Amino acid sequence: MEKHVLFTELRSTKSACKPLSHLFIDGFIFMRRYQDGSFVDLSNQIEWSEDFLTRYLNGEIDQKHAKDHMLISLGVSLWSQNTSNSIWKEGRENWGFYSGISIAKEGPSWTDIFCFYSRQLPAVMDNLYLKNFQYLEYFCQNFLVNFADIIRKGKQNHLITPKVYLSGQDVLSNELKSFHKTFENDFV
Repeated sequence: MEKHVLFTELRSTKSACKPLSHLFIDGFIFMRRYQDGSFVDLSNQIEWSEDFLTRYLNGEIDQKHAKDHMLISLGVSLWSQNTSNSIWKEGRENWGFYSGISIAKEGPSWTDIFCFYSRQLPAVMDNLYLKNFQYLEYFCQNFLVNFADIIRKGKQNHLITPKVYLSGQDVLSNELKSFHKTFENDFV
């Protein structure tokens, strides 16, 4: 795992994330999830990423936790609106990240997930995330352009979702489609 771009490109990722501190954003993670189960991760907060990925790749995370991991790939999520999400709860309890927002974008054969998180409480940050949503969108687009070669390099030395989490993938996929339809009906 240490040869993955998550580790080899840490300095570049940290440098790219420096402007986020102006919005009191402490952490950022980019995840590209391919349909074949492979994935690429980049983050400026390596400790939480490494801890989670070590357990995930060793099949040590229960199915519900893994399911939460898959569900963050839908649309836009303010973490404070889903306090039962086990990943975000882990971020609060173990790493001191109390608020966050996730933005997902569909690609031709992948989903890109951008998570921005802070040690500040949601009462402060949720408003900042929403007021500056256009800036976050710009950051995401800029990140994809500037990190295109690194993402390609990550795909060549990708991480693979363990089969233990893929056993219920059809059920999960149908759940995601159902959730997406509900989301579209409620907000479109």
